[in-house]
Amino acid sequence: MSIELDNNWDCSKATSYPIAVKLRFDLLPLDTLIHSHLLKADQAAGLIQLYRYMLSTNTRYLYDALDAFLVMRNWSSVEMILAVTRYTTRIATSGPVQRWEAKDITYVPQFISQALEHYFGYIESSTSGDHDAAFVWNILWAIHTIEHRDHTEFKTPTAAHLTGPGHQQPIKSS
Repeated sequence: MSIELDNNWDCSKATSYPIAVKLRFDLLPLDTLIHSHLLKADQAAGLIQLYRYMLSTNTRYLYDALDAFLVMRNWSSVEMILAVTRYTTRIATSGPVQRWEAKDITYVPQFISQALEHYFGYIESSTSGDHDAAFVWNILWAIHTIEHRDHTEFKTPTAAHLTGPGHQQPIKSS
């Protein structure tokens, strides 16, 4: 089912958005937001690194954004890996992977936009999902895509990729 927006819908007066509206966090002027002091220093640190990446496309800044997020989230590296693994395991069985297969998403700005959405979702303390793990997951896939984009066989994760040969299969009870 597709929901069309009413041409008279005023987003400035809305407290919630129609389902069809996909928020475009990648279009925010991050530099202005960072310098506005609307965010706490630890909240802005990751955004600064994402903005630096957008200016340079140097993956070092994406790694730095992960580091800044770990500090803000107060996660150890192991806690982050476990959270992202749980998140990946859940989404591998719930549908998003199949949507990647259909779209063959390898578009880095899409990963960055999704990461920003989850970054702000985490700051807002939204309970609509695992925003912390989803932020890290999107940054990791952005880095992976950049570092492997010259490989013609590169594809985003598929259900077979996440559960296929070389990956431990669930143990079936008898």
